[in-house]
Amino acid sequence: MRSRTRAVILSLYYIDTAWKECIILPKIKTHRGAAKRFKKTGKGKFRASHAFHSHILGKKPAKRKRRLRKSLIIHKTDADKLQRLLP
Repeated sequence: MRSRTRAVILSLYYIDTAWKECIILPKIKTHRGAAKRFKKTGKGKFRASHAFHSHILGKKPAKRKRRLRKSLIIHKTDADKLQRLLP
């Protein structure tokens, strides 16, 4: 039996004197770029670090740099998109 698409592999197996068809779906892969930038919290929200805190720090005030050190929680609308990238 030929497979219809690459995503779905059809195989036959024998159970209780009857042939049944089994659909095996591919594994969901984690987006590696998103995995390096976002972490999932215990409650299922996503945490990220602030931008503008990697270089050219001499001209930024100390108060701003202290704020940029802390992580932030991603907004719900963007978290829905991240849920697909990080299953």
